[in-house]
Amino acid sequence: MVHSAFPPKWLTQSSLSETSTDLTLARIRAWFEPKLVARICFVVIYLAGSLMAQAQITGTVFRDYNANGIRDAGEPGKNDVVVKAFLSSGAVAGNATTDANGAYSLAPSGVAPFRIEFTSIGTNYFEGSAGPGSGTSVQFVYTANAKADLGVYNATEIFCKPNPQVAVPCYINGDPLKDIGTPGSASVQDALVWLAYNSQGTAP
Repeated sequence: MVHSAFPPKWLTQSSLSETSTDLTLARIRAWFEPKLVARICFVVIYLAGSLMAQAQITGTVFRDYNANGIRDAGEPGKNDVVVKAFLSSGAVAGNATTDANGAYSLAPSGVAPFRIEFTSIGTNYFEGSAGPGSGTSVQFVYTANAKADLGVYNATEIFCKPNPQVAVPCYINGDPLKDIGTPGSASVQDALVWLAYNSQGTAP
């Protein structure tokens, strides 16, 4: 029987002086335990719901101009990149699209770990170098509150002169350590030759 009043009518001085101490303790437990269990269950359910509501995988896709794997000042975000989270079973756990600043946020369903995939990066865009602030287009996170960033670059924006210089190594027969004029010496021969990319002519 569960009593709602406190203290229970039976919890009196006379009851405490009963010869049957075990009976008194049993009555106390009968009054406290149901309420305690109910409160514990409520707290557990509340915390679990709060954690699920707050679980977010976030990150940024940015244009890594210098390919150092870090988002430096002046490197803008990349919009319209599709980000998907997958469960270990292969089922989709959530998806999002980066905004104008390259940021995204998704609330995954299911239990970690998750596989994060970045797709629809854009025409002529490729994933950049992995580094402290950038992973690859496929990443793995082990909690529902994780961060996954990606640096990308546009191949058409890589700077190169119209007619760049090209270096060509020369392999010379001889000993490069012998003194000049010594038979078999290759010490004065060209080891590396530079020429314009559009150069034409006959090789010597």
